Amino acid sequence: AAAFPGTPADSLGFEHAANAIAAFEAATWRSDASPFDRYLAGNDEAMPIAARRGGVVFYGRGNCASCHAGNLLTDQSFANIGVPQVGPGKAAEPPRDLGRAEATGAPAERYAFRTPSLRNTAITGPWMHDGVYATLEAAVRHYLDVPAALYGYDASQLPLAFRDMVVTDPAMN
Repeated sequence: AAAFPGTPADSLGFEHAANAIAAFEAATWRSDASPFDRYLAGNDEAMPIAARRGGVVFYGRGNCASCHAGNLLTDQSFANIGVPQVGPGKAAEPPRDLGRAEATGAPAERYAFRTPSLRNTAITGPWMHDGVYATLEAAVRHYLDVPAALYGYDASQLPLAFRDMVVTDPAMN
């Protein structure tokens, strides 16, 4: 009622609650004053030189921005990047997780997952859609040689309960 003072209490519905929660989340977790944002706004000194060198790789030869683009550092698209599967997933027959294809049924979308935002990524581990990498460095290194990362995946970085649930078969990743 406080969020919609002109709306009678008996007219408030689910959509009002959803809009109020969305507004709260947008205001609470808004991030537009980070060093990265200040740098984009023209403050060349907002980011340390090492971070700027990383940006050259990110936007250049690393090609990271082809998927991690825009203010949220995501294109909101789905992609299959050959990540080993870990854990039960959402499929009827664990540990198989078909990704976007679970929702669409489209074979071309098997094992495709939404490109995540890179905002605050350093504090959001473990990384990848299934938490397969315990360090951000390991997640980034995955892209250097995807087949090698898939076939040579080291399950020892996982909690014991998940180590025997790793799938590295390329037909299932």
